[in-house]
Amino acid sequence: MYLGIMPCGIDGIDDCDTVLINRSNGTGVVMISLEEYNSLKETEYIMSSEQTMNDIRKGEEDLKAGRGIEVNLDEL
Repeated sequence: MYLGIMPCGIDGIDDCDTVLINRSNGTGVVMISLEEYNSLKETEYIMSSEQTMNDIRKGEEDLKAGRGIEVNLDEL
């Protein structure tokens, strides 16, 4: 759907965090970059798994308790 507006310009959308568009029918639209949208969807997916969230919390507790290990990313 073409809205006829491009507040940040086609090439400039990466420079905008969020664009709010107020429509005359009272409903609004939020425009974000595809990168931001994909990030939000990935976060939603990760957070939808109770087991994954429990694993993340356990990892955070382990790090706070000094049970973390140092890993060289080049060696993975």
